[in-house]
Amino acid sequence: MLLTKGRTYKTSGEILRHKRIHKSAELICSYECGYRTSYRGALKTHEKTHQPSQYNYKCETCGKGFQVLTMYKQHQNVHEGLKPFVCSMCGVAFHMDRYLKAHLQNVHNKSTNGKCFICIHCCLPLDSLLELKMHKIEKHGLRTTCLCDVCGKVFKNTERLKNHKTTHSKLKPYTCGVCNKTFAKKFHLKVHENTHTGERKHSCGVCGQSFVQRSSLLRHNKRRHQDLKSANEKLEHNM
Repeated sequence: MLLTKGRTYKTSGEILRHKRIHKSAELICSYECGYRTSYRGALKTHEKTHQPSQYNYKCETCGKGFQVLTMYKQHQNVHEGLKPFVCSMCGVAFHMDRYLKAHLQNVHNKSTNGKCFICIHCCLPLDSLLELKMHKIEKHGLRTTCLCDVCGKVFKNTERLKNHKTTHSKLKPYTCGVCNKTFAKKFHLKVHENTHTGERKHSCGVCGQSFVQRSSLLRHNKRRHQDLKSANEKLEHNM
């Protein structure tokens, strides 16, 4: 059950359909970037993105600014006429993956993960917590110093962000003393080293089989004990 402005709805699609009753006129971005919306407030916040001084990436064609590289690259599809994100249900194509997800919710009443996150600023329903955070940054100007400007992932502190960014670079400072294999994160090196020692810390609570890595135990539970979902849920909760 979803609640917004005193009314209740069963799905995010119902919220969008209700809003269209009140606002049906299509509004177009004055910067001619291809953005369209039925909501004046959304258009106003969108047009602020064409002031690129506060953004990491600037579109050379229309001047729109972005915090995240992947979103900047997807935006180029608008100018190149590319629509690589295709709906598997009706065949409609979109420039960006976020538009496809909105289409699935609004037209086919289908969430990509069964959950819905509502923006408190504009009541827009989103599929994940990450998408909600990115929406607040891109559309409402809520900035954070712990945002990865490559993939858009948000972290609790700068130390975690710094550690994460090594996964985007070719730098792998941690080397295995046995086989010389290199890793971007120290944690991944420690997990790998267990393959040489043969130590099996993770045991299946159902059949007793043990594994070097926790991820291997999770896969085992899914393949061998599919009817015992609680075993995996407990493991994933403790990770």
